[in-house]
Formats: sequence, C-alpha cells, structure tokens
Amino acid sequence: MISPPFRFLSAGFNPLWPGQVANILRKLKPGVIFAHFTVPGITDVVARQAKRLDIPVCLVYHSDITGPDFFRRSAGYLYYRTAGLRTLECSDRIIVCSQEYKKASLWLSCLEKPLDFIPCGVDPVMAEARREPSFPYLFFAGKAGAAGKGFDVLYKAWLNIICDFPELELLAAGKAIRAHKYPGVRFLGQVNSRRELGHLYASASATILPSTSTSESFGMVLAESLAAGTPVVGSDIGGIRAVVQEGVNGYLASPGDAHSLAEAIQKVLGSEEKLRQNVRKYRGKYLEIYNWDRITDRVEEVLYILKRDASCACKKSEHE
Repeated sequence: MISPPFRFLSAGFNPLWPGQVANILRKLKPGVIFAHFTVPGITDVVARQAKRLDIPVCLVYHSDITGPDFFRRSAGYLYYRTAGLRTLECSDRIIVCSQEYKKASLWLSCLEKPLDFIPCGVDPVMAEARREPSFPYLFFAGKAGAAGKGFDVLYKAWLNIICDFPELELLAAGKAIRAHKYPGVRFLGQVNSRRELGHLYASASATILPSTSTSESFGMVLAESLAAGTPVVGSDIGGIRAVVQEGVNGYLASPGDAHSLAEAIQKVLGSEEKLRQNVRKYRGKYLEIYNWDRITDRVEEVLYILKRDASCACKKSEHE
C-alpha cells in the first residue's frame, strides 16, 4: 500500500511515495516495470526508483499531457519540464501507437531514443456489425462535453450542410451533456452494448472525430468505424492521420475549423458508396492491424526482450 495522493487536476503525488515504492520494488523484485505514461505522479516515481534499482522500465505513451485551453496546456508544459521528460529518459523502451503521433507530439519528437510503434486494438465484435437501412446520419461517439473533442465544431459544420442534405441527422453517443445547447442533435447517452455500438457505426453515413487537441493520439472511434465498414472524417491533428487515408477510407479536416470540417463531410457524402467499397476491401487489413491478440504478442515480445537483456546484464556484472 502507498499513501493517498494530494490531488492536482487529474494527477496526484505524495512525498512519501519514493520511499514506499522503493521498498515495494525491493520486496517484489520484478523483472520489468510496465506502466502507462499518462498517469503523472506515481508513474514518475516508479520509473525513477526502478532506474535506481536497475529494473528495466517500459512505458506506454498514450498521449501528450495537454488540453485545449491555456491553463491545461501550461500545466502540461510545466509537468514535462519538471518531471515528464526525465521520466521518459529513465525508461528503457517506449511504446507509441504510431509514427504519425511521434511526429505530431511536441515531446516525443525531441526524444533521442528508439520507440516501439504498436497501435491500439479494436473489439472484434465491430466486424460483425450490420448496416441497417434507415435515415442518413453522421455519428459522433465520445465525450461531447469535453472541449478537446470538438463537438461544437462538428455541430457548426452540420448546420452548414443540412441545407444541402436536409434529411441528414447528427447522432451522438456518450456521456450526457446539456442537449438544449445543440437543438436538432439526437443524443443517445451512454451505449453500453458493444454490439449495439457497432450497429450504430455500420449504419452511419460517416463517423466523425473533430478533435482539437494533440492529446488525440489515435482515434479509437475511427478504427472501430472502419472495422464496422463505415468511412470516417477526422481532424488533421495528433495521431488521427495514422487511421484516416484521404480519399480511400475518409477525409481529414483542419482542427477547429467548422468550414473545413463541413467540406470534408460533404466529400464523404458525395462518394459514400465508393468509400464504403474501399473500407470493405481493406477491412481484413484493418482487422489484422487492430487485432488485440497480435498487439498483445507484440507488447509481450518487447517486455520479454527487456527482461532478457536485463538478466544478461546482471549475470555479466556478477562475473566481472
């Protein structure tokens, strides 16, 4: 057990942690530490203590610690300068979801160490989704109330095109928000059934991810949509470019620009069946790339190599 943290935003820290974590690591003697980087505080402490005890560390870099507003961006910048970069340097291996996100990330791009590129996985039930004929709609899945997700931008873009597509609706699945701010939008609330979510993807004209923050490192909803057979539109930000192939499975839009997003959506609607054919053609490839068993094997290989190399180094040191 370690002492409860003092909270700051979503992070936490307790000055007793370094000693407590060191004692735990000495007692357990793990072969390798596998940690999630976007948990500031405890991950920083564990990485440092493991380094002192010659325990190899593998970090999964989920996304930059940042936000759409000045305060959160400033807090993230301060974190990296005071702790984050040192934690990354302490690690022996870093797993990132794509090369595109490495290029987009302010902090990963300045690291001088090799990275392992392993994407996130997609629930295989998405590939079993059925396209059910109904009214045409754009689909948004996620936290519509989170500023970085850009739902306000999507709403403006939808209003810009409904004159040309009067039957086109906008459906949003996820945590409930103040729906009265967005008249005309159909809010579904939390969709707990993965199979039902798959059908929503499959039946949409397009799935939209209008993110405005570089903390969007992958775009899970876009990968799920492709697995379900539906084209996508995403902001050209973060790691979304790793999922969206313009003109093949969807289009990209300038982040925060409702006019650009409206144009990208119109392109999809104008060539929807062609894009669907492409998505069906490459669905096997998507399912292979985002297969959890394959991803698990790749992560396991990284951890095995770390543990093996550490063991060899330890034996060599003993002989010397």
